[in-house]
Order: sequence, then C-alpha cells, then structure tokens
Amino acid sequence: MDQSLKVIQSLALGVVLVCATIGAASAFCLQPDPPRVCSELFTADSVFVGTVVSSKYIPNETPDGYDGWTYRLKVAKVYRGPRKKIISVFTENASAKMPLTVGDKYLLFAAYHASYGLEIYGCGNSGEFPHARATAIEVERVLRNAKFASTGNIGGLVQTYGAGGDPLPAVKMIAQSDVHQYSGITGKDGWFHIQVPPGRYRVTAEPSKAIDEDWLVSPGDLSFERPNDLEIKAGQCADLEFTASQRVPNPRIP
Repeated sequence: MDQSLKVIQSLALGVVLVCATIGAASAFCLQPDPPRVCSELFTADSVFVGTVVSSKYIPNETPDGYDGWTYRLKVAKVYRGPRKKIISVFTENASAKMPLTVGDKYLLFAAYHASYGLEIYGCGNSGEFPHARATAIEVERVLRNAKFASTGNIGGLVQTYGAGGDPLPAVKMIAQSDVHQYSGITGKDGWFHIQVPPGRYRVTAEPSKAIDEDWLVSPGDLSFERPNDLEIKAGQCADLEFTASQRVPNPRIP
C-alpha cells in the first residue's frame, strides 16, 4: 500500500476515535470561525434580534441527549425564518454553548435541531448588542444586495493539517458545475474566492506537480459547508475549509 495512503487512513481513524470519545460531551465550531455573514445568513434557519425574557435549565433526560438551557426572546426584528413575537432557542451544555442573560438583547443565528428546535452556538456571528450592531448592519446590506445580485461567491481557507495550521498559498481551486468550471487561487493568507452564477458546485484543488507530489488537499472535517455538493444562490457566499496533508515519499526500492 502507498505510504501516503496509510498516513491518510491513520488520520481518518484518529478523527473517528476522537469523535467517538468526546463527540457526545462537547461540540465543535465549524471552520472558518466566524464564517462570513453572507455565508451564515443563508445557511441559518432563523436569524433575528431579540431580548431574553426567560431562561430555563433543561436536564439530560435521554442517553444520547444533552443538558442545556432554553431561552425565550421577545423579537424585535426577523431577518430570516419564522416571524414570531416570541422565539425559543436552545444551547447545549458543551464547549460551543452560547449562554444568554435575561434582559439582554442579542442578534442570533440559529439552526434547527430535530430534538431541541432552534439551537444557538457560541460560534459564528451571533452576539450581544451593542457589539452585534455592526453584524446586523452587514446582514441588512447582504439582504439588500441579494435582491439585485446575479452571482454568488465561493470562498475558502486552505491550510496545513493540524492545530494552528499554516495557510497554503498558490493553490488553484476549482468550482465545477454540470456545465461550467470556475477557478480561484489561494493568496498568502490561504484564502481563495470564486465568483459563480447560481447553481450546484463541487469544489476541489486542481491537480498540479506541487499538489500531487507534496500535498494532499481535502475538505476539512469541520468545514462550514460541504464542498462536494454546494448550492449557491444569488447574493450568497459560501465558506469552506480545506486541509493540506504533506505526502510521505514512497520508500526507495534498492
């Protein structure tokens, strides 16, 4: 078996073991964190501004569940999702929890959870006012521009594998639809940006001598969106994370 393939399999097994060991006790922030507002806005099930009117602790009552807190908020403005006067959200008691304070005002990006309803995290662009005011202004700008937009933007970070990975520049990334192909190249910061018309795309690194011989670029385990089947709407951006694992040369045969 190719030595580089063995390394990849070992890394994948490590990820599985870690998730099996601590996945039930903590949550992880998707990467990049925070994503761009134009990315999280289009993927969230509810985005709104509200003031917390009540808080309730929810114990863990199922073997595979989590304890946490449910908050009820009096809604001041809805940007996305159901338009209600009161919206309830849940945050689990894990590393990515987002505790709220009764009486305080927040901008929240919430995702639907089958067991808990709308769930919030301490990741992304959610925040407390007045610090969240700039984000709210950006949300309004994105929604306003989306009405007239004819394209979307695929962006992503390519960095070396491991904690605190380094950005990898000069990697050509390809966004492929059923009929067209678009490309962008990572800069010194490891970021690439590809402007595309609305549609579904698969995003990969273009094969090259440097990539083939030195690096294996693949989607990160915690990528904010999945690049294998990515839907882009007009005015939307999508944020991806790719990791570059250094290939191990084949041992020389004497």
